[in-house]
Amino acid sequence: MKTEELISQLDRLDVRLWSEGDRLRYSAPTGAIGPALRAELVRHKQEILALLHEARKTADSPAPPLVAVSRDQELPLSFAQQRLWFVAELEPESPVYNLPGAERLEGVVDVAALGASLNEIVRRHEVLRTTFASINGRPVPRIAPHLEVPLPVVDLSRLPEAVREAGARRLAAEEAQRPFDLAAGPLIRMTLVRLRRADGVVLVTMHHIVADLWSMGVFRRELLAHYRHAPAASRSPLRLPGSPSCRCSTPITLTGSGDGWPARCWNASSRTGATGSPARRGASSCPPTVRARRARASGARGSRSRSRPNGPPPSPSWAGEATRRSS
Repeated sequence: MKTEELISQLDRLDVRLWSEGDRLRYSAPTGAIGPALRAELVRHKQEILALLHEARKTADSPAPPLVAVSRDQELPLSFAQQRLWFVAELEPESPVYNLPGAERLEGVVDVAALGASLNEIVRRHEVLRTTFASINGRPVPRIAPHLEVPLPVVDLSRLPEAVREAGARRLAAEEAQRPFDLAAGPLIRMTLVRLRRADGVVLVTMHHIVADLWSMGVFRRELLAHYRHAPAASRSPLRLPGSPSCRCSTPITLTGSGDGWPARCWNASSRTGATGSPARRGASSCPPTVRARRARASGARGSRSRSRPNGPPPSPSWAGEATRRSS
């Protein structure tokens, strides 16, 4: 077994490695390290120690300074964006890479403040002001210096209750299926559906070329923050359950939980096929550490040895009594 193959296998078994001088340490779930695997660890000890020492030197070295890149030049797309643009060129009417989300609101919504909060986020994040033109068969991003995203309001409050709920679900499904024009933009949409005076649903849809499930959560938190600090004349801040009380008389509560809007969109965009649903695709585009953290948070938290040197933190999802050995 090669060193790289051994490290990959250990990673799949949730085994963590670190060094203490010339000693190789590991932390593993009970039963994960059998005699054969332990023998491989001993055989590849020096190579693994060299990799760990090199990784530590890299981590300890100062990061290069961040330098702003001029927007007056043609900027490259990431490989993922190139693939998404190519798919959109082949199937421009396909909504398969839409990332839809829905959030139930309780309270009187200040529409002007909500719209201003949306556009403040668009102002701060240039990716939400970006479109993708096709020049000589190549994708070229275009960043608008200013973009005003409208906030349409659909008022269903005068309809019977059963019709209101069905209408909101239908609107959510239609919004999730509406394709984006990557060249024209904008690549974000938000709609407020009013069910009663103090009850509604906000629908948010972004194209996957500018967002993923993780960034949808960032958008949600920023929308709350900006709305909370709207001008006092129109303030009616949004707040999450359990958050401090607002200074306004009519707070709005988001009845959903967690950060992933697509997981709560009434399955409006569920589709079958090899590509999977947008919610699943969005999760797969999160950084690996984010995916692992979410998986660990949802799993059982096993006990681990508390006596350990400074090194990689243990995974809280390892079940059973953990072992700590040295080679």
